[in-house]
Amino acid sequence: MSENKKKIIFIVNPISGTQSKELVLSLLDEKIDKEMYTWEIVYTKRAGHAIEIAADAADSHTDIVVAVGGDGTINEVVSGIAPLKKRPQMAVIPTGTTNDFARALKIPRGNYPLRLWKRISTASSNFNGSA
Repeated sequence: MSENKKKIIFIVNPISGTQSKELVLSLLDEKIDKEMYTWEIVYTKRAGHAIEIAADAADSHTDIVVAVGGDGTINEVVSGIAPLKKRPQMAVIPTGTTNDFARALKIPRGNYPLRLWKRISTASSNFNGSA
């Protein structure tokens, strides 16, 4: 089944907000079905880096890009995949200070990886891959 595994990349802004990104990621790591998914965690190093990471992820046929950070991180990830013809699905784990984007979309804040993972896995199993 390894050829059919869906690929996920978590793009993490290590300095956004005060929430524990490591706790969220470790709890997700416990719940990700390793038979169905492969994943990678990449930490941003500078402003604009998430744009590059997201675009590269899409070019390497990543199925799901997860922005882990605040509004700036989300904006950069969207900017990295929006201009592409074939875009991966995107998810958000809001760990920023204000999280206006997540609040507007009613995405819960805090350490909620089990609910998030249920949403990601359900959406990805229903996703046919066409953008």
